[in-house]
Amino acid sequence: MGDLLNYAVKQMKKRNIPLSILWGETRRYRNYGWEMAGSNMIFTITGKSILGVNPEANLEMEGYRKKQHLDSIIEMREQNFFKIKRTTAECEFLFNRPELMIWIGCLGSEKAYLILLDNSVIEFGGSQKMLPQMLFQLFSDYTFSELRMYCPENDVSLIKQLYAASSIWQSEPLGMLKIIDLQQLLECFKPQLNKNLRDNPDLHGESVTLEMRDSRQIVTISVNGEIEIFPEEKALQKISLTDVEMVRMLFPFAHYSENSIERKFAPLLKLPFFWNQLDMV
Repeated sequence: MGDLLNYAVKQMKKRNIPLSILWGETRRYRNYGWEMAGSNMIFTITGKSILGVNPEANLEMEGYRKKQHLDSIIEMREQNFFKIKRTTAECEFLFNRPELMIWIGCLGSEKAYLILLDNSVIEFGGSQKMLPQMLFQLFSDYTFSELRMYCPENDVSLIKQLYAASSIWQSEPLGMLKIIDLQQLLECFKPQLNKNLRDNPDLHGESVTLEMRDSRQIVTISVNGEIEIFPEEKALQKISLTDVEMVRMLFPFAHYSENSIERKFAPLLKLPFFWNQLDMV
């Protein structure tokens, strides 16, 4: 298995893939640099809890019909902050799977869609304020005992709506991540790093070097108005971690460090990450 994983990492490097995702036994894959990480919010909605939603009489919902709805769903999906790239052909293939229920809702000029697998909403897009209304309609029209909904932990607006409509909620790790190329990863997340910087202006003028000891990767992040990333050791402040520990720091689930430098830069370096359950089907 080790040879297979090492081969996969080499192929990802050749293809410029900075981050690897898998699921499996933590104890086994941690030896090769993968670690449980990220945070997934899961809300359970029941027939009783959804009664707190005021239904909209003008809501229109209909099932997926390819010719009418494919382009509209793709357009709504593109508005999602977190998404895996799909071609039109890939979307069409997924949406035609017989085990999926796909609903499109319209409320005035606003639209939304949701995709169900068994009793879980595995993808949602479009107007967020329509989601509780669509869930209310599903409980009215079908005999669901409960529905589960997954959402990213940083989507405050969506979380507020689901919190009001749910009976219970919980948080769990997304999956197992391995950093293949630290510099490329940080470049991909540079917009989020700059957003984190705007939320933490006291870090302006600071710089920190990140070292992944196992894979011998070194990157320096310099904060001078905007985030700059250099593939070398240039800062007096340094965070030196194993590859697994770096995953925990950048994509924390329940991570705490005694290192004062790590705690200082944690608000800047925390990277949001999420994928819809449909991408796991």
